[in-house]
Amino acid sequence: MHSNHTNDGDEPSHGDDIKSLLASSNSKGVSSWDKKLLWERIEADIQRKKKRFFYRKIGIAATLISLLISGVAIVTTLTTTESGMAEIAQNISLESFESNDVQLFLSDTRNVEISSEESNITYQAGGKISIDSSEEFEEKNFASGFNTLIVPYGRKTKLTLEDGTKVWVNSGSKLVYPVSFNNKERKIFVEGEAFFEVTKDNERPFIVETNDTNLRVLGTSFNVSSYSDDQTISAVLVTGSLMVLVDKSSKIRKKETLLKPNDRLSFHKASKKTVVKKVNVSPYISWKDGYLIYNSTSLKKVFTQLERYYNIEIVLSDPLISQEKLSGKLDLKQNAEEILEIICSTSKLKLDKNERRYIINKSI
Repeated sequence: MHSNHTNDGDEPSHGDDIKSLLASSNSKGVSSWDKKLLWERIEADIQRKKKRFFYRKIGIAATLISLLISGVAIVTTLTTTESGMAEIAQNISLESFESNDVQLFLSDTRNVEISSEESNITYQAGGKISIDSSEEFEEKNFASGFNTLIVPYGRKTKLTLEDGTKVWVNSGSKLVYPVSFNNKERKIFVEGEAFFEVTKDNERPFIVETNDTNLRVLGTSFNVSSYSDDQTISAVLVTGSLMVLVDKSSKIRKKETLLKPNDRLSFHKASKKTVVKKVNVSPYISWKDGYLIYNSTSLKKVFTQLERYYNIEIVLSDPLISQEKLSGKLDLKQNAEEILEIICSTSKLKLDKNERRYIINKSI
């Protein structure tokens, strides 16, 4: 469980290891110029008290439309050393910021803080970026370089990339992506959870990298969950098709599996075991529409999701509570206490609160 989601108020410190990493000449996928810009962005962030961009909190009622797009995707197990974007993400911590706002690092060294609980970021041609449909500015280095999006616990963001691809980014997630895609491929890195509706482009495949997998698509919709503290990575296919190649680095003969809509692939990090099964996709993608669906789901998993979504700590007085099951639908428009009260009332549990810490006890 996440017991330390919020910062203690100290100034962010990214450490000498980042500077060493960015100065090294063997980082794959990132040019020396991009490394220089990234380090300048981080240093600017540390000194940013007088240089921040603030955005007013705006309520958004976004209509989410599922795009039925056909395509083919390939999932391949990779190591993080193959991706310079992965290195960037790994060296920026969710806990290293003073505020709980969404952080958008631009390739031109600027850092934008977005206070909306559900923000909307849209990239347009020529490096133009709009935020929550009310603020617009231009990326000075739109022809090259990477942007980094940090979505802390308790926040969500919808991101529209310059090719029209839509990405719903869940709480506690990081994305690294180029300001504009090149002529050969469209590649981004994700740590956390995101739902994609990829704009079809037969000439430029769309590649989603995680710490352990690589999803290659031409045009499809799917969900990927790859939190660093989860034992399992999963990909759920909604539309299109998915060709899976597991454990690419293995020296033994590799087995490919073709996934179809409503298939879920789960990859266990420790055992390297992959399981594919048919599922109802709704419980895996409903978070982007503002609710969670459970069907005999362990409370351990339920509470982990709620900790991330609401940026709270949930403590169980008895470890056996985590094994109890929950079925039903939770409306995330309700606050954390209301949600937990509902769960406790249906599971014969008792809720106690201490600031942002919730203690779950068994009823006497």
